[in-house]
Amino acid sequence: MEDSKKKPIMVAVIIGCITLAIVITAMTRKGSDDLSAFEGRLTWVQCRNPECKAEYEMGLRTYYEIMKEESATNPSMFVTPPLVCKECEKESLYKALKCEGEGCGLVFESGTVKGDYSDRCPKCGGPCVIDVSKISCPLCGSPFPHLTLQAIGSGIVIPLVNGATVVGRAELGNSMKVSVRHAIFRRNGPDTWIESIGSNGTYRWNDAGWSRLPDKEPRLVQSGDRLRLGDVEFHLV
Repeated sequence: MEDSKKKPIMVAVIIGCITLAIVITAMTRKGSDDLSAFEGRLTWVQCRNPECKAEYEMGLRTYYEIMKEESATNPSMFVTPPLVCKECEKESLYKALKCEGEGCGLVFESGTVKGDYSDRCPKCGGPCVIDVSKISCPLCGSPFPHLTLQAIGSGIVIPLVNGATVVGRAELGNSMKVSVRHAIFRRNGPDTWIESIGSNGTYRWNDAGWSRLPDKEPRLVQSGDRLRLGDVEFHLV
Protein backbone atom coordinates (compact mmCIF):
# COMPACT_ATOMS: atom_id res chain seq x y z
CA MET A 1 0.00 0.00 0.00
CA GLU A 2 1.22 3.50 -0.87
CA ASP A 3 2.35 5.73 2.02
CA SER A 4 -0.26 8.34 1.03
CA LYS A 5 -3.01 5.77 1.62
CA LYS A 6 -1.51 4.36 4.80
CA LYS A 7 -1.44 7.69 6.64
CA PRO A 8 -5.22 8.46 6.72
CA ILE A 9 -5.97 4.85 7.66
CA MET A 10 -3.53 4.96 10.57
CA VAL A 11 -4.94 8.31 11.73
CA ALA A 12 -8.48 6.87 11.73
CA VAL A 13 -7.29 3.80 13.65
CA ILE A 14 -5.53 5.93 16.28
CA ILE A 15 -8.58 8.19 16.76
CA GLY A 16 -10.82 5.14 17.15
CA CYS A 17 -8.51 3.59 19.71
CA ILE A 18 -8.25 6.81 21.74
CA THR A 19 -12.05 7.19 21.82
CA LEU A 20 -12.50 3.57 22.89
CA ALA A 21 -9.80 3.93 25.55
CA ILE A 22 -11.52 7.00 27.05
CA VAL A 23 -14.86 5.19 27.29
CA ILE A 24 -13.33 2.08 28.82
CA THR A 25 -11.19 4.12 31.24
CA ALA A 26 -14.23 6.06 32.39
CA MET A 27 -16.19 2.87 32.98
CA THR A 28 -13.29 1.29 34.81
CA ARG A 29 -12.79 4.27 37.14
CA LYS A 30 -16.45 4.61 37.97
CA GLY A 31 -17.31 0.93 38.09
CA SER A 32 -19.42 -1.42 35.99
CA ASP A 33 -22.62 0.31 37.09
CA ASP A 34 -21.77 3.13 34.69
CA LEU A 35 -22.83 0.91 31.82
CA SER A 36 -26.39 1.65 32.85
CA ALA A 37 -25.98 5.05 31.16
CA PHE A 38 -26.07 3.21 27.81
CA GLU A 39 -29.13 1.11 28.68
CA GLY A 40 -31.87 1.39 26.06
CA ARG A 41 -29.64 3.14 23.52
CA LEU A 42 -28.82 1.53 20.17
CA THR A 43 -25.94 1.73 17.73
CA TRP A 44 -25.63 0.57 14.15
CA VAL A 45 -23.08 -2.08 13.24
CA GLN A 46 -21.86 -3.25 9.85
CA CYS A 47 -20.19 -6.47 8.71
CA ARG A 48 -17.04 -6.14 6.61
CA ASN A 49 -17.31 -9.71 5.31
CA PRO A 50 -17.92 -9.17 1.55
CA GLU A 51 -20.09 -12.28 1.44
CA CYS A 52 -22.32 -10.99 4.23
CA LYS A 53 -22.40 -7.16 4.49
CA ALA A 54 -25.03 -7.35 7.22
CA GLU A 55 -26.26 -4.10 8.78
CA TYR A 56 -28.32 -3.98 11.94
CA GLU A 57 -28.74 -2.29 15.31
CA MET A 58 -27.49 -3.61 18.64
CA GLY A 59 -27.62 -2.36 22.20
CA LEU A 60 -24.98 0.26 22.98
CA ARG A 61 -24.53 -1.18 26.46
CA THR A 62 -23.88 -4.63 24.97
CA TYR A 63 -21.37 -3.13 22.56
CA TYR A 64 -19.34 -1.46 25.32
CA GLU A 65 -19.54 -4.56 27.52
CA ILE A 66 -17.89 -6.56 24.74
CA MET A 67 -15.28 -3.85 24.19
CA LYS A 68 -14.50 -3.81 27.91
CA GLU A 69 -14.07 -7.59 27.96
CA GLU A 70 -11.76 -7.42 24.93
CA SER A 71 -9.69 -4.69 26.59
CA ALA A 72 -9.31 -6.78 29.74
CA THR A 73 -8.31 -9.85 27.71
CA ASN A 74 -5.85 -7.99 25.52
CA PRO A 75 -4.82 -4.69 27.19
CA SER A 76 -2.14 -4.03 24.56
CA MET A 77 -4.57 -4.08 21.62
CA PHE A 78 -3.79 -1.36 19.06
CA VAL A 79 -6.93 -1.49 16.91
CA THR A 80 -10.62 -1.67 17.78
CA PRO A 81 -11.44 -5.39 17.77
CA PRO A 82 -14.26 -6.68 15.56
CA LEU A 83 -17.39 -8.25 17.00
CA VAL A 84 -18.93 -11.52 15.86
CA CYS A 85 -21.58 -10.91 13.20
CA LYS A 86 -24.87 -12.60 14.07
CA GLU A 87 -25.51 -13.32 10.38
CA CYS A 88 -22.25 -14.90 9.15
CA GLU A 89 -20.82 -15.67 12.63
CA LYS A 90 -17.44 -14.24 11.64
CA GLU A 91 -15.37 -11.67 13.55
CA SER A 92 -16.03 -8.93 11.04
CA LEU A 93 -18.56 -6.60 12.68
CA TYR A 94 -17.76 -2.92 13.40
CA LYS A 95 -19.61 0.05 14.85
CA ALA A 96 -21.27 2.20 12.19
CA LEU A 97 -23.55 5.19 11.57
CA LYS A 98 -26.79 5.50 9.60
CA CYS A 99 -27.43 8.62 7.56
CA GLU A 100 -30.83 10.17 8.31
CA GLY A 101 -30.77 12.37 5.21
CA GLU A 102 -33.96 12.34 3.16
CA GLY A 103 -33.89 9.46 0.68
CA CYS A 104 -30.45 8.26 1.83
CA GLY A 105 -30.32 5.86 4.79
CA LEU A 106 -26.78 4.64 4.07
CA VAL A 107 -25.05 2.68 6.83
CA PHE A 108 -21.30 3.38 6.91
CA GLU A 109 -18.30 3.28 9.23
CA SER A 110 -17.22 6.48 10.97
CA GLY A 111 -14.48 8.36 9.12
CA THR A 112 -15.28 6.99 5.66
CA VAL A 113 -14.90 10.45 4.11
CA LYS A 114 -11.26 11.35 4.69
CA GLY A 115 -10.30 14.83 5.84
CA ASP A 116 -13.84 15.67 6.96
CA TYR A 117 -16.12 15.17 9.95
CA SER A 118 -16.24 11.52 10.93
CA ASP A 119 -20.05 11.49 10.51
CA ARG A 120 -20.03 12.83 6.92
CA CYS A 121 -22.14 10.55 4.67
CA PRO A 122 -20.15 9.30 1.65
CA LYS A 123 -23.36 8.98 -0.41
CA CYS A 124 -25.31 12.22 0.02
CA GLY A 125 -22.57 14.36 1.61
CA GLY A 126 -24.78 15.38 4.50
CA PRO A 127 -23.96 15.12 8.21
CA CYS A 128 -25.08 11.96 9.95
CA VAL A 129 -26.98 13.45 12.86
CA ILE A 130 -26.31 11.37 15.95
CA ASP A 131 -26.51 12.05 19.65
CA VAL A 132 -22.78 11.78 20.30
CA SER A 133 -21.37 11.04 23.73
CA LYS A 134 -19.33 14.25 23.92
CA ILE A 135 -21.96 16.26 25.83
CA SER A 136 -20.49 15.32 29.19
CA CYS A 137 -17.03 14.75 30.63
CA PRO A 138 -15.89 11.20 29.74
CA LEU A 139 -14.06 10.89 33.06
CA CYS A 140 -16.33 12.37 35.72
CA GLY A 141 -19.62 12.21 33.81
CA SER A 142 -20.59 15.82 34.61
CA PRO A 143 -22.55 17.44 31.74
CA PHE A 144 -20.95 20.33 29.88
CA PRO A 145 -23.04 23.54 29.80
CA HIS A 146 -25.15 23.92 26.66
CA LEU A 147 -26.16 26.95 24.61
CA THR A 148 -29.73 27.98 23.71
CA LEU A 149 -31.04 29.68 20.58
CA GLN A 150 -33.49 32.48 21.38
CA ALA A 151 -35.29 34.00 18.39
CA ILE A 152 -35.64 37.77 18.35
CA GLY A 153 -39.30 38.77 18.24
CA SER A 154 -40.97 35.38 17.74
CA GLY A 155 -40.39 33.74 21.12
CA ILE A 156 -38.89 30.60 19.58
CA VAL A 157 -36.43 28.91 21.97
CA ILE A 158 -34.26 25.94 20.95
CA PRO A 159 -32.01 24.40 23.64
CA LEU A 160 -28.91 22.84 22.06
CA VAL A 161 -28.79 19.94 24.51
CA ASN A 162 -28.04 17.04 22.16
CA GLY A 163 -24.76 16.09 20.59
CA ALA A 164 -26.11 17.29 17.26
CA THR A 165 -29.17 19.45 16.59
CA VAL A 166 -30.54 20.22 13.12
CA VAL A 167 -32.47 23.48 12.83
CA GLY A 168 -34.65 24.13 9.80
CA ARG A 169 -37.94 25.44 8.50
CA ALA A 170 -40.18 23.42 10.82
CA GLU A 171 -38.32 24.60 13.92
CA LEU A 172 -38.33 28.25 12.80
CA GLY A 173 -42.01 28.93 12.20
CA ASN A 174 -42.14 27.53 8.62
CA SER A 175 -40.50 30.58 7.09
CA MET A 176 -39.99 29.96 3.37
CA LYS A 177 -36.66 31.82 3.56
CA VAL A 178 -35.34 29.07 5.84
CA SER A 179 -34.19 25.79 4.29
CA VAL A 180 -35.82 22.52 5.35
CA ARG A 181 -32.46 21.57 6.91
CA HIS A 182 -30.76 24.92 7.37
CA ALA A 183 -27.97 24.48 9.92
CA ILE A 184 -26.59 21.88 12.28
CA PHE A 185 -25.21 22.63 15.73
CA ARG A 186 -22.68 20.14 17.13
CA ARG A 187 -21.52 19.97 20.73
CA ASN A 188 -17.94 18.85 21.16
CA GLY A 189 -17.03 18.88 24.81
CA PRO A 190 -17.63 22.38 26.20
CA ASP A 191 -17.66 23.90 22.69
CA THR A 192 -20.52 24.32 20.21
CA TRP A 193 -20.04 24.54 16.45
CA ILE A 194 -22.44 25.62 13.71
CA GLU A 195 -22.39 24.31 10.14
CA SER A 196 -24.55 25.93 7.44
CA ILE A 197 -26.11 23.18 5.31
CA GLY A 198 -29.05 25.03 3.70
CA SER A 199 -29.23 27.06 0.49
CA ASN A 200 -30.49 30.35 1.94
CA GLY A 201 -27.46 31.31 3.99
CA THR A 202 -26.48 31.48 7.66
CA TYR A 203 -25.13 34.79 8.96
CA ARG A 204 -23.30 36.08 12.04
CA TRP A 205 -23.34 39.68 13.24
CA ASN A 206 -20.01 41.47 13.73
CA ASP A 207 -18.75 45.05 13.84
CA ALA A 208 -19.09 45.34 10.05
CA GLY A 209 -22.67 44.00 9.98
CA TRP A 210 -23.97 40.62 8.84
CA SER A 211 -21.35 38.21 7.51
CA ARG A 212 -22.36 35.02 5.73
CA LEU A 213 -20.82 31.82 7.05
CA PRO A 214 -19.25 29.48 4.47
CA ASP A 215 -21.42 26.52 3.55
CA LYS A 216 -20.50 23.15 5.10
CA GLU A 217 -17.60 24.64 7.06
CA PRO A 218 -18.03 24.37 10.86
CA ARG A 219 -17.58 27.57 12.85
CA LEU A 220 -17.23 27.91 16.61
CA VAL A 221 -20.04 29.86 18.31
CA GLN A 222 -20.46 31.07 21.88
CA SER A 223 -22.87 32.76 24.24
CA GLY A 224 -23.59 36.32 23.12
CA ASP A 225 -23.33 35.60 19.38
CA ARG A 226 -26.10 36.93 17.14
CA LEU A 227 -27.06 34.67 14.23
CA ARG A 228 -29.48 34.82 11.30
CA LEU A 229 -30.82 31.71 9.61
CA GLY A 230 -32.61 32.85 6.47
CA ASP A 231 -34.73 35.71 7.79
CA VAL A 232 -34.90 34.55 11.43
CA GLU A 233 -32.55 36.24 13.89
CA PHE A 234 -31.28 34.64 17.10
CA HIS A 235 -29.23 35.34 20.19
CA LEU A 236 -27.11 32.54 21.59
CA VAL A 237 -27.30 32.40 25.39
